[in-house]
Amino acid sequence: MIVCGVLPDTTEEDIRRTFEELELGTLDKIDTENDKILVYYKSLTSDGQRLRARLDDNQKRQKRGELIQPVKIVYDGGDKCWLVYA
Repeated sequence: MIVCGVLPDTTEEDIRRTFEELELGTLDKIDTENDKILVYYKSLTSDGQRLRARLDDNQKRQKRGELIQPVKIVYDGGDKCWLVYA
């Protein structure tokens, strides 16, 4: 699962299209909760596995009290981005 903060006007179609363009793997489902989304994958590509490993590492570091920077996903020709957390 990948958790992102999104703008209120972001649609599920926007989310699905962007994550499919990133080619991180085969999407399973997308859940929306208030100002964040949860993206679930059936399987991950090597890029998706690297992202998952980075998010897992960030989560471990955060539990140790370290400050971490979220992963930034840039989309829409570089005009917009989402901040991704584990």
